[in-house]
Amino acid sequence: MADGQIDIAGIVDKIRDIALPLAGGATPAAILAWLAGRRRATAEAAKIVAEAAKTDAEAEAIGAEALTARFKLLIDGYERRIAEMTEQLRVLTEGYEGRIKDLASEVHSLRDEVKELRKALDARPRPAPR
Repeated sequence: MADGQIDIAGIVDKIRDIALPLAGGATPAAILAWLAGRRRATAEAAKIVAEAAKTDAEAEAIGAEALTARFKLLIDGYERRIAEMTEQLRVLTEGYEGRIKDLASEVHSLRDEVKELRKALDARPRPAPR
């Protein structure tokens, strides 16, 4: 509402709230009982709103706990899988390293054998040229 304007609807609502009990020929005791009931209803409404907020907070906490538990399960599963794959890689690496050593030894022994065969070939008597 802009400055200088009057809230007509708000004023009419307040007048109606006050005049309604009076219009029915209510006594001052009835008016006080109505006002007390209105205050009680307002307090109950505030209590219900507070309980709803508490329930909402509890629901959010439960949801967060469930989500956290799910993420922990996922993380644990991935960590186990990483450990398994690391072990498999270690075993493969050890196997490959052993195979490389075996092949290197074989290459060295074949080189030695070739050297021996060359020496034997060189040591053999050659026929005279014709």
